[in-house]
Amino acid sequence: MPVDEELISTLGYALGISKRTERHLAAGFPANGEHLTPTTEQSPRLPIETDPRMAEALREAIERSSHSAPAPAFFPALHAMLQRVRMPATDAVLQALLHMGNHPGMLDCAADVMTSADLERMHRFVGDDWTTGKCALISAHLGGDRASGAQAILGRLEDFVAAHPTASLAETNEAIGRTLQQLRPLGAPIVPSLVRALESKVGAVSGAAIDLLHELDEKGFAEHMRIAAEKNALGPVQLKKVIALVGDAPDPRLYFAMMATPSFAPEAAAALKSRLRADKITRAVFEHLAVGSRFGAGEVTTYVGLLGTDAAATVAASLEEALGRAGSKPEGVYWLAKIVGLRALVNAGGPAQRATVAKFVADRGTYVDERTEYKGDRHTKKEAETKCFSALADEALKAIDGRGR
Repeated sequence: MPVDEELISTLGYALGISKRTERHLAAGFPANGEHLTPTTEQSPRLPIETDPRMAEALREAIERSSHSAPAPAFFPALHAMLQRVRMPATDAVLQALLHMGNHPGMLDCAADVMTSADLERMHRFVGDDWTTGKCALISAHLGGDRASGAQAILGRLEDFVAAHPTASLAETNEAIGRTLQQLRPLGAPIVPSLVRALESKVGAVSGAAIDLLHELDEKGFAEHMRIAAEKNALGPVQLKKVIALVGDAPDPRLYFAMMATPSFAPEAAAALKSRLRADKITRAVFEHLAVGSRFGAGEVTTYVGLLGTDAAATVAASLEEALGRAGSKPEGVYWLAKIVGLRALVNAGGPAQRATVAKFVADRGTYVDERTEYKGDRHTKKEAETKCFSALADEALKAIDGRGR
């Protein structure tokens, strides 16, 4: 049966677009399809729950709303009507729901019309990136997994990068912006998905994850970044973004973790120096030295560079503490701490630190001094030389004595 214009008009008024009474909806509409005029007030009526014209009117209201900006009362009123009138989830209705605004009431209306079985059909209508986020929102509202929705959205960004290897920076940034727009409404429940996305090999994906983690979990942001940096999951571009977003985060562990990326180590060290007092940096160097059996010369040089010329007393005190924990046996001190500390005292040690250095002359242990040249993140040349800790201690003593003359 054709939809009567008066029916659509009355429905529109009842949905809050104007102040017209809802009494016709309460009473039902004339069974004979007559217009709603005083002369037909007593005509036989059909309850709206069983009147096929009402479902058709609601369908038309939904489809029209996807091309306009409904009044604030539209979605709550439509939700109330859809609870009384069963409307089939046609393809056209699903497409209209996808293109409605992000008003919270839209999700209630979608749940009134759809079941979880309709989600796969809705996904077939996704013709652009923007609607992917709407699918994820509706899926979550119907009891679906927000994490799966987030993964699908991030997957589309990854697909975009793979399909457009020559895309300009502006085009890539536009794709990232669309991704963030889709993900943002999914909120805090997708934080674990974003943390996993930090390990993506696609820079655009990990970059988007960094941006949104800062928005959704600012309190835990620095810790998420530290763990990712320790895994070497972030490249220089992503680490630069982290430095910009993290602000004056006082925890030095984040910066030491970022220094594990050789090409970014100088920038991470400079950021730490600008955020922490020199004496605290010196203590932090020995408290948070990266643990491992192998480090390049550039990494060691960065550590030593954090220890300024006025840090000799604190360096010596840190080495004394390490000796105490090792039972006064220099062989028991962590090898990287010995290299960093003794090299710092080669550069700036004075007579007051001589006794501490002398305790390491008896250390007959060895280490491999690696010299690695990098081009970007890839090493192009590597040289290695085995050296004794005692020789490094002797070098420090000679430097201290030379400055004392």
